[in-house]
Amino acid sequence: MTEIVKIPAERIKAVRGENDSIKKLIERKCSVTLTIDEEGDVEIGGDPTEVFFAKDIVKAIGRGFEPRDAMRLGGHDYNLYIIQLKEVVGSDKAISRVKSRVIGTKGKIKKEI
Repeated sequence: MTEIVKIPAERIKAVRGENDSIKKLIERKCSVTLTIDEEGDVEIGGDPTEVFFAKDIVKAIGRGFEPRDAMRLGGHDYNLYIIQLKEVVGSDKAISRVKSRVIGTKGKIKKEI
């Protein structure tokens, strides 16, 4: 099975890691193969169950998680839920307010979560 996950171009380096260390870690942990192109397309190949977990790890890193935190998604104890704030709150001002509350002063709440 193969899945393609799109990540922002500025997060490609985070998914690869220094000397492809993060890429290799994901491949080893999930028993998958990753192919990353310069536009931000990450092709994940392998067993469907393993691809499922690797996809969440790649998505999380693409969304800004630190790779060491995202690696926790490789097991059954953690899940990734992406909430589309536009669907929950109406205005851009309200989205900004919700994000500020989740992140907290100097990222304190984000660290606790």
